[in-house]
Amino acid sequence: HWRSLGLVHVLWRHLILLAEIHRLRGEPDLALERLTEAESLVKPGNIGLGLSELQITKGEVLLDLGETALGEATLRAALSIAGAQNAGTFQLRAALGLAQSMSDHGMGAEAAALLNPVLQLRNEGRDLADVKAAEALLASLS
Repeated sequence: HWRSLGLVHVLWRHLILLAEIHRLRGEPDLALERLTEAESLVKPGNIGLGLSELQITKGEVLLDLGETALGEATLRAALSIAGAQNAGTFQLRAALGLAQSMSDHGMGAEAAALLNPVLQLRNEGRDLADVKAAEALLASLS
């Protein structure tokens, strides 16, 4: 029904939000189920910028599940997608999640090298939560 009305993006966005809620509630398995459902809706050209958001959320959930290698690989994919789309907010969010995981696993220098250039691309929005979190992480790494 959603597809016939051309509202796939509405359902897709709803599933991402549900996944984020499940993640915040400590229900990563349910979050992953919603993300898998959202991925099934993705067709070339029908999601656009949201694909990086989906990958970021999936990477974060995988990290929550202890799937470090897969979670980091998913965040790297999200970072690449967001960069190709010039989606600075999603690029920063992906870099922040990846850098945090790298830092948590003793790779502070690599985390800083990844995060710093992405943060430097931000000319505005310095008061946003992700920007502040990235600045705080960088400060803790130096």
